Amino acid sequence: MFSPRGRNRGSRSFVHSLFKVRSVRLLLLVLSAIVLLAVNFYRSSTWRDKDCAVPWHVVNTEATSSGIDSGGSITGSSIWSGHRGRVTAISDASNGDNDEPLRIALVSMSTGRGRDSAVARRQQAAVNVRSAEFSGLLDVTGPNKRLFADAHGYTYVDASDHLDNSRPASWSKIPAVLSVMDQYDWIFWLDADTLITNLTIPVEAVLPARGSAPDLILTEDSTGVNAGVWLIRGSNCRWCRSFLMRWWSMESFIRRGPRDTKSGDNDALKHMLATMDSSERTSHIGIAPQCAFNSYLWRGSLRNLVRYALNPRRMLTGLWRPGDFVMHAAGIQNKMAVLHRFAEAQSQQVQQLQKEGKLGGRKGA
Repeated sequence: MFSPRGRNRGSRSFVHSLFKVRSVRLLLLVLSAIVLLAVNFYRSSTWRDKDCAVPWHVVNTEATSSGIDSGGSITGSSIWSGHRGRVTAISDASNGDNDEPLRIALVSMSTGRGRDSAVARRQQAAVNVRSAEFSGLLDVTGPNKRLFADAHGYTYVDASDHLDNSRPASWSKIPAVLSVMDQYDWIFWLDADTLITNLTIPVEAVLPARGSAPDLILTEDSTGVNAGVWLIRGSNCRWCRSFLMRWWSMESFIRRGPRDTKSGDNDALKHMLATMDSSERTSHIGIAPQCAFNSYLWRGSLRNLVRYALNPRRMLTGLWRPGDFVMHAAGIQNKMAVLHRFAEAQSQQVQQLQKEGKLGGRKGA
């Protein structure tokens, strides 16, 4: 017969051995995950410079030698010094009048800037908790957008007065763009939490050549299309105006709850594309690589690590690095502090570019 003490000692020994086996398995699993991430990072980073090319011919063919590499990718260190693109008008969706530079507008807005801003802030806070995240952001990012627009002969539009306080603020991008469509050939919508981080790359570097699609240019992240940064044709594009009106009409997607962390406009956009007739999508919608004009900052989270492990190439293509065209602080906490830091770091680069004459505007603008 075994004594109780002997049985207890045997049980403890068995549990200890089992724990050691499980610990070894866990350690091997963790090491395998680290190796997988490292290999994927190496493989993906070697492709990074080739991933920013838009899958269509761009307006200005000089981009190949000026702002884009031979494969069509926008290069981070390149300096665009060519003339403004000159294109010929086409039937429904014009790229501009013959021999005239494109009329391009950069449009943005933020809460806390429009008429009766104090009242607007209270109304927006009642509609959606996210309004506080964007309040006053354009005070930081607006000068950057204006500087870029002035350097390239574009127009910068602060559309904060078009905020519709009956919906979460991000829905108001739609009436903001609609308000200027007839005045410009292309409208470049940029959320308030974005900065142009490569001031030498022109918008024309991602616009389609004359007579060709698309009419609406979006980017995709790991969850699908993003409604924070996009380009759409303006004057003479009947489909474009119709698309924006349809988007605005999707009221069932509006999230009005004060605790909602989403606004619903991005979900509505995804739904529109998912249910759109394939011929319409092919004729009008273009998906550009994320790094073409909508690069994100890395957010350390388990969700992002899983996304990276599943699709490292897409994650790395979408992550911001020096030289990328646009930085989008999507999902970042303390947006104001992060954007301030980027804006301050960029001020020295701006002074150097101005000293070298690379931000003085372009011929034909």
